[in-house]
Amino acid sequence: MTAHNFRELTTTLAHTTSRRRAIRVIFTGTLAGLGGLLGLNHLETARADACLGPTKHCNHDNECCSKHCFYDGHANTTICA
Repeated sequence: MTAHNFRELTTTLAHTTSRRRAIRVIFTGTLAGLGGLLGLNHLETARADACLGPTKHCNHDNECCSKHCFYDGHANTTICA
């Protein structure tokens, strides 16, 4: 962000909002940014709908919601626990 853009942003905030509202917006944005950063490390858990449920065919542990893919000799295939 350039100095000119920052000046425009602060001027707009000063004229259109109260300090309390500006602090709330900044705080919310910071929390959202931190949540985004933390969420990037946990994409698999955030997308629970993309994981495979129990007894579904799998190839790797990370495909299963339980994180456990095992060989089922009775079904002669690998399935999620």
